[in-house]
Amino acid sequence: MTFTVNGLTGYPTVSLQPGNTGANVTALQQWLVKNGFLTQAQMNTGTGIYGPATTQAVASLQVQLGVNAGANAGYYGPQTITAIQSELIFLTTPSHPDLVINSLSLTSSSLQAGAGDTVNFSIGNVGNVASASSTATVNLYNGSGTLLQQLGTVPIGGISANGGSSGAKSLNVTVPGNLAPGSYKIGVTVAPV
Repeated sequence: MTFTVNGLTGYPTVSLQPGNTGANVTALQQWLVKNGFLTQAQMNTGTGIYGPATTQAVASLQVQLGVNAGANAGYYGPQTITAIQSELIFLTTPSHPDLVINSLSLTSSSLQAGAGDTVNFSIGNVGNVASASSTATVNLYNGSGTLLQQLGTVPIGGISANGGSSGAKSLNVTVPGNLAPGSYKIGVTVAPV
């Protein structure tokens, strides 16, 4: 079994059981979400409440850890805590793509309102699963990071896992003519198609 570095922290070290409520239950639920035993949607139905979804998630964790909980399946107690600590957290997190902007530049370093320029960028995948086709959106933000306008989109094909790249992408954009003088930012966001 393989836990991620993220799974090394955040698990409660106190016993919990169905019916408990409070911060320790929330911490347990967050840890279960982080490690793929509980979905965020399941947690949102009873944040801080040790209900059926949390009980089932703990029972699944116990099976993964090889804890023979018997009649106490789903009870988060000393056996489960000790098993987590002895594994020193080797749970497998759900596999997923993780797209990041590798580079971003403009052809010009200074733009005038109403002027055009080319935005050049590349997108990488640092996740452990290839990504599906996506769309990259080039955005204009004010100096404090508030989105002002979408300047255009570029289709991105699937990107291979573990360091794959989209290759160089570019988009010709026109800066809105009604912008006041000041500092602005160009950014790129990526969304699945």
